[in-house]
Amino acid sequence: FNKTFDMVTNRMYIQSPWISDKVVDEEMIKKIKKLAYNNCKVFITWGISRDKNYEDRKPPEKLLKELKDIKSPDNLPAVFVIWIGNHHNKEIIVDNKIHIAGSFNWLSYRGDYLPRGESVYLTNDKECIKEAKYYLEEQIVNSLSKNILNDDFCSNLVCLLSLEYHEDKVREILNKMLNDIMKENKF
Repeated sequence: FNKTFDMVTNRMYIQSPWISDKVVDEEMIKKIKKLAYNNCKVFITWGISRDKNYEDRKPPEKLLKELKDIKSPDNLPAVFVIWIGNHHNKEIIVDNKIHIAGSFNWLSYRGDYLPRGESVYLTNDKECIKEAKYYLEEQIVNSLSKNILNDDFCSNLVCLLSLEYHEDKVREILNKMLNDIMKENKF
């Protein structure tokens, strides 16, 4: 997991049901900031509950804010933390290079450090990586389409525009959003 941060040249996707400040600590924040400094995007998706209000292990708001405040050198959001809910996936995708999936809780390991069975697989198969990225980005698009104006609008917009797939769906969301704004005379 730690080695993946050194492999990123463009995008990193991390999907985990939970996010803990015991794992996403100062050391990991430094790694993420280094990626942002190098104009890389980091997409973090989380949430096991079907409703965000019923998450039993919500990440600390301070941690979420710290992650969301990480910017690229041109002062644009570089880290996108998106609640997608209703998943138990634990995956990492680095560019079009690797896809790692398995049972290990990347962002929330509780740190009991007693040996236990965990399994992960890593693939470099381009088609598998593409399919995994397509599916993960679809979850991001679906989540953001429900609340693009309610949360951090600028970050949500940059996130959608930074995705590789689903251009038609993103365009549809943006058109609807602009129409809604125009109807409400917000401009």
